[in-house]
Amino acid sequence: NTVGLGVSFPLPLWNRNRGSIEAAKVLKTQAETEAARALAAAAADAAIARRDFEAASVRRGTYRDTILPKSSAVRETVTFAYRNGGASLLDLLSAQRGDNEVRLAAAQADADIIVARAALAAALNEHTADPSRP
Repeated sequence: NTVGLGVSFPLPLWNRNRGSIEAAKVLKTQAETEAARALAAAAADAAIARRDFEAASVRRGTYRDTILPKSSAVRETVTFAYRNGGASLLDLLSAQRGDNEVRLAAAQADADIIVARAALAAALNEHTADPSRP
């Protein structure tokens, strides 16, 4: 007697997907916060690497320009005095040991500047062919 056929189209009049929209906003805020945190960390790493490089440069310059020449001069003076009877063997050995320690510290300062330069290049995302060159 009766046959019915129905078609329905849901109209989202009261459902505006607020939950999904708010969740997407929260995720966006979290992503922006993480990006800002990563940028701040990168800037801090670069600042630390730059400070370490500058300190290593100053230390290397001090050894090369001031301490090494003075240490060599003291060693040569004590060696001359020892040869002419003005210094004991203990004085000579002490001067040589001190000069060796200064030369070792200068070599370490040279190595430190290479490491600091490589760390700075990495922090700035630069690739250098030869990190040992100034």
